[in-house]
Amino acid sequence: MGKAENTTKMKENLENEISNIWSELLQCTENCNGINIDQEKGIIPRCLLLEKENRNIKTEGCIIVGLNPGTSKNREREGYQKMIRDGTIQHLWNTKPEHKYYTLLRKFAKNAGFEGIILWTELVKCECAPHKMAKDIPLQTYRNCVGKYLTKELDTIDTNWVIVAVGRETHKALSYLYPQRTIIGIPHPTASRGYFARLFNGENFKKNVKETIDNIKENRGNTIWLNEE
Repeated sequence: MGKAENTTKMKENLENEISNIWSELLQCTENCNGINIDQEKGIIPRCLLLEKENRNIKTEGCIIVGLNPGTSKNREREGYQKMIRDGTIQHLWNTKPEHKYYTLLRKFAKNAGFEGIILWTELVKCECAPHKMAKDIPLQTYRNCVGKYLTKELDTIDTNWVIVAVGRETHKALSYLYPQRTIIGIPHPTASRGYFARLFNGENFKKNVKETIDNIKENRGNTIWLNEE
């Protein structure tokens, strides 16, 4: 089997595995502490997405991991309710996200040289309970969701793929949990008081940021936090 055939086979396997995990996620009945889930109201686990559109499947991809989804808006919930009624919710994992969070992180991936498939995911797949924040989610809930879903997701992907950890807490958690993985920690693109923007000069990385990323890509198995200054 040639390299192209191997790449196609890996892509197909990855798609099947993520689709299966997404199906499990939609049927999750854990109802962990600190989270909000109610499928009848369109409040569902989410943010497990495999982005292939306009990506070069022949090159190495990356995994971008956040803490947990933000609170869904009424219009978003109505959309999920309709998808559930129409029987199309199972395809949600295979859509291209366009929220500012994703577009900014896509810019980061492009500058870092990650032109392949992006697996978007979270430590916890459910949004916070009403009037709560991610810091209020019990540690046991993070343990439950990571153990049941995230580890399974990472097991489907070659260890050469770099993990981009969004936010300090995510970076710390992933660095402890997956010491065999290369992990780049970055400030949250929409909730870090401008620290994410400071990684760039216009549309491109600052010189020290580019050098740091190039270095870790050459010396795999390390974890770093990108300085904002």
